[in-house]
Amino acid sequence: MNPDGSSFQDWDTVVLRGNKNNKDYCPPGYTKMTVEKYGAGKNKNNENYSKKIDDEDAPPQETVSRKFSVVMQQKRLQMKMNQKELAMKINQRVDIIQSYENGKAIPTPSVRNSIMRVLNISKFDIKG
Repeated sequence: MNPDGSSFQDWDTVVLRGNKNNKDYCPPGYTKMTVEKYGAGKNKNNENYSKKIDDEDAPPQETVSRKFSVVMQQKRLQMKMNQKELAMKINQRVDIIQSYENGKAIPTPSVRNSIMRVLNISKFDIKG
């Protein structure tokens, strides 16, 4: 509103026309410019750049010793604790506990110490 109370616009109304669904639409008087990023979404010469490792070259996968997995499961069952309760006590997910007990994953030293503390496992229990 103006100071004198009248309302007016000091610019012209602009009306845009065109099909919004058509990506190729360009208003009259403008030129459409497309920018293609260098190598975007394309593999040079369709080559796969991931390195394949032969079975001979692959290092052996480390796993939890079977003794630790068995002792962990036995102690947990002796304490009448399920995997979910153990996971909550050591602040881990249930699937992580399952993978430790199945011998499919290696716990970090801090997690391993937490498991040993909660389940009262001594180092002598897992040696041998």
